[in-house]
Parts: sequence; structure tokens; C-alpha cells
Amino acid sequence: MVIERSAYLGASHYERHSDRVSYANGFKPKEKRALTPFLQELHVSTTFPEVRLKQFIEVRGADAGGWDWISALPALWKGLLYDETTLNQAWDLVKDWQHADVVELMKNVPKTALKTPFLDKNVHFYAEIILNMAKQGLNNLDIYDDQGRCEAQYLLPLFDVVKSGETQADKWLKLYHGEWNQNIDHLFREASHE
Repeated sequence: MVIERSAYLGASHYERHSDRVSYANGFKPKEKRALTPFLQELHVSTTFPEVRLKQFIEVRGADAGGWDWISALPALWKGLLYDETTLNQAWDLVKDWQHADVVELMKNVPKTALKTPFLDKNVHFYAEIILNMAKQGLNNLDIYDDQGRCEAQYLLPLFDVVKSGETQADKWLKLYHGEWNQNIDHLFREASHE
């Protein structure tokens, strides 16, 4: 390496020189280069937070379960965000929530689901309110399929959870410890969207 530096680069061992253009050769430019818009977009696309702000708001979707579950989440967001009356109601519900409380909620929900305490209630309480808001928002949008069904139909799996108090994970855990004999392979079949 020392011989290569001397012979090909015209610089002695660890000597910095402006003709040396490679980090490996010991030259680091003094200026920082800004990422191009393409690279900025590429970089943002490699992170997976719950929400990303781009030219639009991108929310994380469901990535396991049947189509009914995968369709429920965008319907929930559409019902909450696309109808102005419902959006304002949702904002009134959350506007006084503190960031630290929400971060703590996100930490605890995977463990205790609908039973997770939040503020002076629990997640089940808020889930029912938010779900009813989303249903109303979808009804207000007045969009129907060719069979006359409102998009609120996609919220049905979530309404089942709120009614029963049992999440999809709760059901899978019961199956895992019971009928599935602790064989995780069943979960992969159950959670695929075929």
C-alpha cells in the first residue's frame, strides 16, 4: 500500500494532498455534499416509521393477515382523514395528548393490547370511539361499490375486535397454545394474505 501511494499517487505515507480523491487514499474533502432530491427520497424510503411525510402522508399498513384485515387499516385512515368533519373530531380527541404518553402507549400496546391503560381510560375505550368516527367519516364520503355497499364494510374486522375485546393476536395465541400444539408453522399460513 505504501509503495502504491508513492508510485501512483505521488504522495508519501498518510500525506494528504488535493490530488488524492479517494477516502481509501487518505484524502477527505472538506465540504459536505448535499444529497440530491432522488437520494433524499431514496433515503426516506428505507425507513419504516408509523407515518412518513412526503408529498403526501404515508401511513404504515398491515403486513400480515387476511385481506379483510389488510383492507381494514386503510379504510380506518380514510374514514378519519378524508372527511373534514371527522378529521376535526379526531383532532379534538387527540390534540391534548402528550408525545411522551403516545410513545409510552406504543411501547405497551404490543404487550397488553386493548387493556393497555392510556390517560384515564384504556385502549379499548379509545378504539371504539376512533372506529365509530372512521365509520361515520366513510358514511359521510358517500362512496359505494357496484353492490351498493359503503366502504365502512371494510371496518368489520375491527368492529369485531372492539365488540369481543379480543385481538387477532389474542386469537392466534390461543390457537398456538391449544389446537396448533405450539407449532408456529400454522401462524404463517393463518397470517398470509391468500
